[in-house]
Amino acid sequence: MAFVNKQTVLRKQSGYFYEGREISLSGQAGYPTKLPRHKGNWWPQDKKIEAATVFAVTRNFERTSDLVKMPVATLKRMATEAWWFETIEKVKKGRNDALDAKITETLDHTLDLIQDRVLNGESHYNSKKEEIYKLPLKAKDAAIVTSILFDKRQLIRGEATTRTEAVTSEQKLLALKDNFEKLARSKQINPNSEVIDAKFEELPEELQAGEIDGNPPTEGTEGGEEPSQSYFDERRLSEEGGQ
Repeated sequence: MAFVNKQTVLRKQSGYFYEGREISLSGQAGYPTKLPRHKGNWWPQDKKIEAATVFAVTRNFERTSDLVKMPVATLKRMATEAWWFETIEKVKKGRNDALDAKITETLDHTLDLIQDRVLNGESHYNSKKEEIYKLPLKAKDAAIVTSILFDKRQLIRGEATTRTEAVTSEQKLLALKDNFEKLARSKQINPNSEVIDAKFEELPEELQAGEIDGNPPTEGTEGGEEPSQSYFDERRLSEEGGQ
């Protein structure tokens, strides 16, 4: 199988592992595993595992075929079988475990570095005196570091990083009522912010009696009653006679 050994050059080391061994991209060496007497679709188990592990790294059937010396059609057929998926998952887990270890190590060093800066300040260089001196960490930077570290610690502990309050239906209705009241007082609807109201008032007595703009009711009428047709006829005849 194609695993890294002492002779494997660095550029052929994949960084992916299967069952604790690093997968090599050197390709097949020596005689082919499948001999002419092996008919049909039979392939040795170690060769099949090798094909799956290499494919887990390359994610390409043609490249895998070149490295493991197996037909592309055979690889695609194997890729539909359960053991292929199980092998791919093992490689993924090995890769994730390796990355997790590196990230954890980096985090440890980074946290030590941050702690040193917080406790001892940041280093600065004075070019005139050609010396290095320390300055306390700025309040803004310290606040950012504290906030980020606190949130990450809460996540690790499985605790909340934000506060969420439950709102009852009654509170929602009250909030909606307040919004409507604010909308009614808004300048877009009521520019003068006046209280919109309607009030009924009775007419003054002089208007009820038929007086308009300070003029008394029309002669021949009483109060605000409408004059009859005979009244208009008499007025017309009187005006014609006056002419």
